[in-house]
Amino acid sequence: MEPNGKETKQGSSGLDYGAGPGPALLHMMSRSGYVVQMYDPFFSTEIDVLNKTYDFIVCTETAEHFHNPSKDFEQFDQMLKPNGFLGVMTSFTDNVKKFEDWYYRRDPTHVSFYSTQTMHWIANKMNWHVDFMEDNIVIFF
Repeated sequence: MEPNGKETKQGSSGLDYGAGPGPALLHMMSRSGYVVQMYDPFFSTEIDVLNKTYDFIVCTETAEHFHNPSKDFEQFDQMLKPNGFLGVMTSFTDNVKKFEDWYYRRDPTHVSFYSTQTMHWIANKMNWHVDFMEDNIVIFF
């Protein structure tokens, strides 16, 4: 996950935000030469990692659990180093025909939902650029 025109060098610092009980991304990124910390409000609650800055932050299948997305994205902005980036993976509402039938919204822990328009709005609010990598992956930089 890298925005167009940006290269993440080995040794870059990262945060896997919302790592869950099995930090698979942390292990993959560490093996690739990145120095990665993890945070999860339920499984890895070491809050000191939230007071550091990072070259990149990955937030995989986590943003839909945010009860206050504005606060969370502002916190990401504070934690990103200059020229850093934030990768977010979540299902978007863009191609959902009937919201009430959408499988993703049936999970009671999913409380925030996003569209490509929402991601553009977040980028504008945070003074970031946005790059859509795949149907469910966005990079802010």
